[in-house]
Amino acid sequence: MMKRNESFTPNYLSMLDLLSSALAAVILLFVMTPQSNDKSQTLDPKLSKSPQRGEKFILKNINFYSGSSILLPDSESYVIEQLVPYLKKQRNRKFRLIGHANGVGMPRTPEIIKEHEDVSYFRARAVARLLSKNGIDESKISYEGRGAREMIDTVILPGMDSNVAGGKNRRVELLFE
Repeated sequence: MMKRNESFTPNYLSMLDLLSSALAAVILLFVMTPQSNDKSQTLDPKLSKSPQRGEKFILKNINFYSGSSILLPDSESYVIEQLVPYLKKQRNRKFRLIGHANGVGMPRTPEIIKEHEDVSYFRARAVARLLSKNGIDESKISYEGRGAREMIDTVILPGMDSNVAGGKNRRVELLFE
């Protein structure tokens, strides 16, 4: 008679954890839409209309290494190949780049608030410098960092990593002035 191998015994608690994590991901993707008064849009560089003063766009294709202002390579390509040509068409238009950080699951100590403000400022500045380096007039560009004050996604479901949950919070927005 063969002895039962304990390593093959199902671990129901682990299976339950796995199922709850999977369910949390499904809920996040398909059911929960962040509720916000934010009227931002996703930038489509092929917009035919001229943006209105005060119109704000989330630059979804701009991402950074976690905790830094260094653009990911795909993001740099997006800025050069799509955002620069779009902004060149907006002659004589000034705009502001607004950097944001993810504060989901973080304590709200003065040190962490300052860190979020700094990283969001440097993210907006990194995009501004790349635009300037690629032919956008510096006098048209202003930038600021707002830290984690205006988070889009503040929900962390059981089993979710706060880095994943707050990914939408690490962003740069484009505001036409």
